[in-house]
Amino acid sequence: MEEDIISGMADRPVEGVEPEEVDKEELGSAKEVILSIAKASKTLRIYLPNNPIYQKFLQDAFQKFDNHLHGFGELRIRIKQFELLFKGHAVYENTDRMESIAFKLFADGVRDIRFLEGIEKDEVVKFLGLIGGEYDPSNPDDDMVTLLWEKNFAHIKYTVAEDIQSSGELAPTIAMNPEFDMMIEQETSNIEELKRSDISPLRELLGPKFLDKPFSVVFKLTEDEIEKIRREIKAEEDLNPVNELIEIL
Repeated sequence: MEEDIISGMADRPVEGVEPEEVDKEELGSAKEVILSIAKASKTLRIYLPNNPIYQKFLQDAFQKFDNHLHGFGELRIRIKQFELLFKGHAVYENTDRMESIAFKLFADGVRDIRFLEGIEKDEVVKFLGLIGGEYDPSNPDDDMVTLLWEKNFAHIKYTVAEDIQSSGELAPTIAMNPEFDMMIEQETSNIEELKRSDISPLRELLGPKFLDKPFSVVFKLTEDEIEKIRREIKAEEDLNPVNELIEIL
């Protein structure tokens, strides 16, 4: 279950992200907040909002928020495809695209979310409603950025990918990496070299078998590969929501 994934995680740094020095108590508190969010949002799918069980999980989530914000100040979470990070440390991980809170936010462009001191219970309820609803990536009404904007939260702020690009700012962890500029320079140099040589180095790497063939042939999918993709798509489409609910329970 999702909460087992979270609670069983080690306080580990994430590859490619420079972790900050953080007090263990603060890190543990951040993880408890995220765990309480995951539990409450999942409970919302099973019980009505006035159900005592849901109310218990909601109160727990609000209390965890209140404790953290009063004790440590703003809670800022960075969002990766399947992970939520607190100061460079993973506090949540779920690779199930239909269940993952991280994926739901990341897929719609949300890259950073901040919870501010003074957050109200009503805001927590509305936020849980957003991330706990059934997710359909193909449905434009499920766009998380639009839904967050419509709620106009006073104590929940967020950053989307377009904001980072338009401001010309790099993601914080990239900006702090002294090797980033060197990596970009090297990649640019490699691309220019390939252009000057009419991409012959790449052809040489592929070997004589592909030397005189166009790349549309070299990188063409085989029938077996196409069939495998079809089977995987069908398996996703055939998922039984009842079985998924039973697994949650």
